[in-house]
Amino acid sequence: MLIPHPYPVPVHALVAHGHLAIPDLAWVASAPPLALANLTTIRSMFTLLMNQGYAPTLAHYLPHVGAAAVLSPADIISLENSILVDIGAVIAGGLPYNPVNLTHIAIGIHLWGGITGRSPFVRGGGFLINFPIHIYGDIVDLIVNHAPAHPVMGNWYDIVALQYHFHGLGISFLTKHLSFWSRMSPHAIMFPILDKVIKNNFIHPNITPNWNDYPRYLAELNADLALLKARAGLAMMSIHSMERQLFNFSLIGAPGWVR
Repeated sequence: MLIPHPYPVPVHALVAHGHLAIPDLAWVASAPPLALANLTTIRSMFTLLMNQGYAPTLAHYLPHVGAAAVLSPADIISLENSILVDIGAVIAGGLPYNPVNLTHIAIGIHLWGGITGRSPFVRGGGFLINFPIHIYGDIVDLIVNHAPAHPVMGNWYDIVALQYHFHGLGISFLTKHLSFWSRMSPHAIMFPILDKVIKNNFIHPNITPNWNDYPRYLAELNADLALLKARAGLAMMSIHSMERQLFNFSLIGAPGWVR
């Protein structure tokens, strides 16, 4: 449900428990850059990756950044764009569909998401044990070659079944991966990110989102998107653009919004 201004805090209190309520913003069709109030969490993740021997991936995406302290918002925008370029090349066949490329992409997404994505790296066995790249490739296949009979959910339930092979990968970071890959998929399916910021502000503050939250979230977000696309200038708006604007609003919104 789209909630007109002024937006109450919490906005989700206006709808039934577990349903989506979002402020009706001054929407734009294209996704804006991520609004980064501070880079502490990403700098911490950069340092962790450097210390754990993933300098080649850092050099691949941020060749001019030698230390976490010098990371800038422009670097994070560049990181996001470079990950999308690699994903697009893999999908188009321009990059081999192999573990090296998939590992760069997966680690790059964790860097972009920040230190809350550290669990697969710090659990016993390390990243390549806790984040099996061959299963990640199966998830990529489900996004890129999703069943057209499921235009809204895509292959969500098959993806959820595969996520049990991973250790320390919750819905927040899984949907970050799905979002990146679906943005470059040749199909219409789009997976938005569902993290604590989105859930606590616009669904219900149950601390962290869970797997059962996602189908309703995606269906209701698509329903609201259909209303927005009917407005002048918003016909080309995407789920990703909508989710990004909600996330950015949470970062800079009124006191009381979760950041």
